[in-house]
Amino acid sequence: MDSGVTIAGLISFGLKNNIGGMASFYCLPGTIGGAVYGNAGSFGMEIKDVLFKVEFYDLDLDIIVEKDRDELYFGYRDSIFKKKNNWIILKAYLKCENLDSNLEEYQKNLKEIAVKRTGKQPFGASCGSFFKNVYLEDGTVLYAGKMIEECGLKGEKIGGAQISPQHGNFILNKDNASSEDVLKLASLAKEKVRERFSVELQEEVRVGGGITDY
Repeated sequence: MDSGVTIAGLISFGLKNNIGGMASFYCLPGTIGGAVYGNAGSFGMEIKDVLFKVEFYDLDLDIIVEKDRDELYFGYRDSIFKKKNNWIILKAYLKCENLDSNLEEYQKNLKEIAVKRTGKQPFGASCGSFFKNVYLEDGTVLYAGKMIEECGLKGEKIGGAQISPQHGNFILNKDNASSEDVLKLASLAKEKVRERFSVELQEEVRVGGGITDY
């Protein structure tokens, strides 16, 4: 699948052709390439779980390369592509399911996931989940959104940006927010979480040149 295809477009194409396997990613914004780049995850599944190889262009060598999933060092919201700025993802080869015998069940699953997602995540313009969850050495998971909420930051605004009143890990563009508004609000969240929980939040989005990429 070409890297520029959206997750929504892929799932829609699959339904029209009795192909499934991506239900967990239903309603996830972004493209296939972006999902591979950051090892996107949703409802207990990561993109690496349905991937078997990637085709990319190596700018330095001026060649197209294919690598298997196990060569791409996937981790929590991470992959080798985050360290190789000269590698441009072109295609992702995904594992699929034939839906000839269970199309109705798959469609029902998609609807259930859509309900779960809309119940937990806010509508409106955002980058999606802004920060990674924090995994401690003892296996404890500190959820970024919950920590931000416990710092009393739900609904906090700077300029046109707002931490969602519904979910603490979403920064919304409520009123023509600038990148500076978003980054100041993110910095505030990091500061408050650091003071209260003694951990450092790391961005799940990629920030560069005053622009947030997602």
